Amino acid sequence: MSRLPIVSLVAVTVVGSACAREHKLDTELLDPSYRGFTTETYDEDALQPGTLFFSDGSDQTAPRVVEVDRAGKVQWQWVVPAELVNSNTIMDSTPTPEGGALLVVDAIGVLEVDHAGDIIARYDSLLPSHDVDLLDNGNWLVTNGWSRKGEPHFMEVTPEGDIAWSWDGLDQYDTEPFDIVYREGWIHANAAERLDDGSTLVSLRNFNRVALLDSVGDVEWEVVFSHIEPEAQAADLFDVAKGVNPHEPELTPDGTLLVAVHQPNVVLEVDLATREVIWSWSAEVDGATKIRDVNRLPNGNTLVTSTEAVLELDPTGTVVWRLDANLDLLDPNAPADLRPFYKASLVTPDGTVYGG
Repeated sequence: MSRLPIVSLVAVTVVGSACAREHKLDTELLDPSYRGFTTETYDEDALQPGTLFFSDGSDQTAPRVVEVDRAGKVQWQWVVPAELVNSNTIMDSTPTPEGGALLVVDAIGVLEVDHAGDIIARYDSLLPSHDVDLLDNGNWLVTNGWSRKGEPHFMEVTPEGDIAWSWDGLDQYDTEPFDIVYREGWIHANAAERLDDGSTLVSLRNFNRVALLDSVGDVEWEVVFSHIEPEAQAADLFDVAKGVNPHEPELTPDGTLLVAVHQPNVVLEVDLATREVIWSWSAEVDGATKIRDVNRLPNGNTLVTSTEAVLELDPTGTVVWRLDANLDLLDPNAPADLRPFYKASLVTPDGTVYGG
């Protein structure tokens, strides 16, 4: 199989400046019975209208899926039953058209919950972990982050639990230097998005690649990241750092690639025609922790989810809204890499979901 040329990112231009934060409008608890997190509103006129939908693992004894408005009030929530709680629990959740949620429960499988909180569909498997999307045909697109070589890293699962499509990567990557890689799985795939033409945009963390797979699973193109030079990291020279570990890539309406990378911890927007980085934002600018998710919103803003906060940025990189996890709820004996937040979606007033 022939491939299009591999692309390496060369430059990162960091946009934005530190927020002074004197103009905070409010800080409030979401509701008296659920002390999960607080909000800070910076510029209400600059926000994308809509509610935020995400999973909250701040309290690992009662992790939950929530939908909140921009004032920070809970509009809907679903608490994970005690028998399904484990170390990671909900790694992804997305709203369903009927008002419930589709979610991955780590080491359990995929669940669909209705608005009343009842589990109405379930796929039991140890494989699903990082991402699940509801497709237009009613199937689920599932990412299996922990899969070993030879196991499927992405699957399309029917409501009856049958595998309609899967991708194991062997035809494309079972060759040097990828064949001997292993770090929390062979590829440690962490995201997938099915596009309108039937292709699938995927994130291959251990290979430092974002790839577009055609409808039969062949690689149409790749964007490749590389390790940051230690000297550049020490000097905070993000413009010479390419980063590692891509997360949650998406194609924007303008046809660019938006993705979060680590080391440095930045958001990148890549022009796929010129292969140039045309916009970026550094989490260090606003004190955010490790970035897990990034989504472009209809008004041109960008929704960024870090492990401890969800932020909305305007096109200049200025934070116009922020929601923080309540770290007081974290178990002091919990693993250092425990994620209160993983990914977030914005639901516009007409019900359109951005992210997931």
